[in-house]
Amino acid sequence: NLKQPILSQSSYPIKDKLLASSYKWYGQIQFAIHCLEGEIKVYVPEFNVNGEITYIASNQALTEILKQSMRKWQSQIASITEEQKKTKPEEFGLLEEIQFWHEWSIALRVLDEQLNGFAVKKIIDVLMLVDPATVQKFNLSWDMLKKYQMNAADNFKFLVILKHPFKNIDSGSGFFGIHDIIPQIMNRLKIIWIISNHYNDHERMMSIMMRIEGKLLNSVARVTDIHALFKQNRKTAMTILLQGKCILDGWKASYLKVCGEIENAHRYSLWTFDRQQLFERTDYMALICLDLHNILQTHEQLYSTFNASLRKLIGKPKRLNELSLWIERLIKPIEELNFDPFKLQEKNSWEKVMEKFENEVKEIEAEVIEFLDLSFKSAHSTEAAFDMLLNFKYNHSRPAVRSQLRKKHNEILVKYAQEIDTISNMFEQNRDNPFLSKNNPPVAGSIVWEKSLFRHLKHTIFRLMEDKEIMNTDQGKEVRSMYIQVGIQMRQYEVTQYLKWHETAEQFIPSLLTQTLLLKYKTSKTELDIKNIQYTINFSPEVKEIILEAKYMDLLGFSVPQLVRHVALQENKFHRYVCSIFGTLRRFHSLMNLINDVECYLLDGHVQDLQSVLQYGCKRLNWFSLGISNYIDRCMKAIAKFKRLLNQVKKNAQDIENKLLIIESANLFEYPVPQNNTSLFGIEDFFNYMKEERAKEVAYLYRKYKAISPLLIKIESLVLNTDSGKAPKMEKYYTHWEYKVYNALTTMIVKNIHSFSANLMEKGPLFQVETSVSPSDITLHPNALEIYDLTMQCFTDCLDTSKFFIRWMRGTCIMCPPQKVKGEDKTFVFSFFNDIAQVPQIKEQAVILSQNIHHVLTSITKQVNKWKKYMHRCKFDNDLYVKKSVADLLSHLAYNDKMQLYSNIIQEVDHLPLMNMVLCVQLNMETAVQTFREKAKECIQVLGKQLIISVMEDLHKLEAKLQVFNECHLSST
Repeated sequence: NLKQPILSQSSYPIKDKLLASSYKWYGQIQFAIHCLEGEIKVYVPEFNVNGEITYIASNQALTEILKQSMRKWQSQIASITEEQKKTKPEEFGLLEEIQFWHEWSIALRVLDEQLNGFAVKKIIDVLMLVDPATVQKFNLSWDMLKKYQMNAADNFKFLVILKHPFKNIDSGSGFFGIHDIIPQIMNRLKIIWIISNHYNDHERMMSIMMRIEGKLLNSVARVTDIHALFKQNRKTAMTILLQGKCILDGWKASYLKVCGEIENAHRYSLWTFDRQQLFERTDYMALICLDLHNILQTHEQLYSTFNASLRKLIGKPKRLNELSLWIERLIKPIEELNFDPFKLQEKNSWEKVMEKFENEVKEIEAEVIEFLDLSFKSAHSTEAAFDMLLNFKYNHSRPAVRSQLRKKHNEILVKYAQEIDTISNMFEQNRDNPFLSKNNPPVAGSIVWEKSLFRHLKHTIFRLMEDKEIMNTDQGKEVRSMYIQVGIQMRQYEVTQYLKWHETAEQFIPSLLTQTLLLKYKTSKTELDIKNIQYTINFSPEVKEIILEAKYMDLLGFSVPQLVRHVALQENKFHRYVCSIFGTLRRFHSLMNLINDVECYLLDGHVQDLQSVLQYGCKRLNWFSLGISNYIDRCMKAIAKFKRLLNQVKKNAQDIENKLLIIESANLFEYPVPQNNTSLFGIEDFFNYMKEERAKEVAYLYRKYKAISPLLIKIESLVLNTDSGKAPKMEKYYTHWEYKVYNALTTMIVKNIHSFSANLMEKGPLFQVETSVSPSDITLHPNALEIYDLTMQCFTDCLDTSKFFIRWMRGTCIMCPPQKVKGEDKTFVFSFFNDIAQVPQIKEQAVILSQNIHHVLTSITKQVNKWKKYMHRCKFDNDLYVKKSVADLLSHLAYNDKMQLYSNIIQEVDHLPLMNMVLCVQLNMETAVQTFREKAKECIQVLGKQLIISVMEDLHKLEAKLQVFNECHLSST
């Protein structure tokens, strides 16, 4: 840390003094270390140092030893001084030279300190008595040693003041502080030159300067490395290059300044160093830094020629991109140099690179100028061309480009004159039918259109007047005169338009606002005229237009007539009235659209009451009236009251609709579901179950139907304030709902019959039919005719459900009581049955159901016929047939074949399904299979018995033959 600066650069004397003191202390520490650990040691022989000099001198042998020691000291001094003479510190680096003198100073001082020891002085005193000549020679060598030691110490003391700034140059990563260090170094060199005896020599001082120069060159070359520098930001790179050049120029400037000071002092040796040798490399490197800076600056100027704003003005992105790429490629050869341009020996190569660069810059400038000429000619407006001119004028463009831009003044004025003619012609052609912006009124819109044309001319000429150089020319004055003439014509146009509107608005606004609020009209001519009455707002669009014109005229700076201004100020009030009335009419019309014809007849009186409230706005009120707000409130209350009534009527009607929907969607064929995987219901149980469920459902539906009348009576009480159920005003309403009941019942029956008929043809079984085997056939239980009758009876039961729904008496919603028929004891109940039974769809469904049943029965018969083959194989109903069959057997093997036949029948029927699915019927063949199995087993048993009898007979016959054979054999023996 002692070697680092601790004070600011502004306190140079104090800093140098403190630094020198620190190094002095540091040298003393180093000296002490060398004394303790050093290799240079003076040999002192052993003798009695405290003895008398005369006594020691009398000892001839001892004095001879002491002489030899002194000669060794002398030769040791000579060898050390000779070694120093041979060393050339100028060949070292500056920091190494400082270290060299430091080490020598310490080494010589260590030797000198040893020679100053008590023992050495004792020896010198002794030998002065014995051999003064030897001592005299030693003293000469010792004096030379002291001279060398003082010289080394002085050299270190002077050079050490250069160490800190020199290290700053050597260790810095940039140029920070180097420029300020150079004058310090030069001033310290001046001090060394003046004070130092060793360095007050041109060769030695030149050596120090050359080494400092080398460090400066290395530092600048390191920071300004081309390959790294060109990858940085352009401005940063240019700043670095200028700093490098400034440092190199500062080195020479500082030298010249100090050199002048020395010359002016007339007291010291002059600096007459070889300036070419001293500054040739720094001057060349400064020149290269300037060239590199100019390259980057040229590239930046060319690249910034087409900035973002100019790109928008010029357009032509393809051509711009080509030029930009060319400019980008301009510095590629510099970035990819294969030699070091800072080396003096590469001067010719660098000059060729610069020459090529400058030639290419000239080509690019020519291309840019040509492109700019085309861009100015194709500029869409004078303002765009002028903006282009200003952009090029004020950005950092090349001098050649700026010179070309000065020639564009006349072109801009010609282009502006053409724009004046174009806008003037456009104005004259469209002044009677101008182009209006969206939402602009006709008159004010035409003035806005005229002002927009004039604003374009005005804006452009104001921009041109920013450049007095353009407008002070003759052509500029002529263009200004054209602009003033067109402006006068446009001003006359807007005044004429305004006066015409002023007169019209004052004349028509009173008559427009004295019109009634509403207009009434009919949408169509029908019996229900009351429903087709519509209302519309009678607020003239011309009033809105006049108000809008007044607002625009005021914004444009024109005066508005007093009455029109008063109306315009009430625009919000009129707008509020119009919106409120519009909302009122919208609610009214939406309510009218909700009412159907039968409800319109029912609510006729209430609708007329509502229309009488609205009618007030068609006759009595106009837009100047004060009672508009009260009128709107009355209308809203009347509409709300009617809406509440209509909602209640609609709610009750919806309840009736829901009940009819339940009737319409009722299921009259509720199929039984087997519990816990049990078998299906038999057909009779199946239809009985459906009949019971149907009865429950019909009872439920009847309750729903019966609840309709109270709802109609409730509607009657809401509308007519009566609850008789037979109000004449509601006759059509009763008829309407009775017809809906009829439709719901018809739909219910048709849908159920159709669904049942379709289910009969599906493969999923609904019920089960048993089978049995008789001697002649396989029979069904119940038989086919019974199945048909049961099914058709189910159809009849379904149709008969309509008998439970009793008709209403005419003009009422009260059920008709049973009527006595003349000549009969039974009473007649008026139900929907007679009407529904005549519906063609019902008759059609009956035919389809009958056909489907026949198809099912036919399919069952086909399935049963497949089982009859087993009856033909088991025709053994009597023992005669079996015995006849047995008699026909010729061998025991024939018995086996016959028995095998019946065994096969048993196996075959065992593998057949007991339940056969035939469309909607599950055919139970379990009884038939059991019968076939038992009959086959009986046949096998009968055949077995016959086989036993036959075998016994054969055995008896064989036994008889064997007995005869035995007897014959015995008789022969």
